[in-house]
Amino acid sequence: YVTAIVNERLGLVLQDMNNYEKAKEHYDEVFRIHKEIASGKRVVARSYHFPAKLALLQSDFGLAEEYYAKALASLPQGSLHRSIAQLGFSQLLVEKVSIEKTSIANHVLDEAETLVVSALPILENSLPKSHSLIAEAKLTLGLIFLLSGKEEIGESLIEPAQANLSNKPVYQFGHRKLLLTKLDKVRSKHVSLKHSQ
Repeated sequence: YVTAIVNERLGLVLQDMNNYEKAKEHYDEVFRIHKEIASGKRVVARSYHFPAKLALLQSDFGLAEEYYAKALASLPQGSLHRSIAQLGFSQLLVEKVSIEKTSIANHVLDEAETLVVSALPILENSLPKSHSLIAEAKLTLGLIFLLSGKEEIGESLIEPAQANLSNKPVYQFGHRKLLLTKLDKVRSKHVSLKHSQ
């Protein structure tokens, strides 16, 4: 089990260094170990968010969605690991949505909002108050509100969350940086739209 955790961490580091092929090798090893020693699908399902994030970084949204679907199908309602998977899946949905308003985008944003809203209380009850995943969930929810045209509510969530995350070096790399980059793009688009009106 410790070897699986080490491989998860090595995969994350390699993923953050843009060495996606090596990261995938470590994630494959995690699954091999879990399948060998784990009793049941839940332990394996806890690790699906690692290759899902890797697929997201490679813009392979279909594969990322498959991993999240497997995780959500296997992890129990109300569990911390399910909430982490819900947060990741909501971020995938946000990444897929273009800034332009369409009925499909609105439906996807509604789904993303539902995922984060149900995950956030579990994260808050399971993790220390200052944990980065709580700030990440609030930032994601704020971003969803921005994309939905609810700018005031969105910014009220984003400001403190972004201040928390910007000070953490890991948010300068990989899938975490992708989230902050998406936020910058959405804000830039909103600013340019306001100036053009």
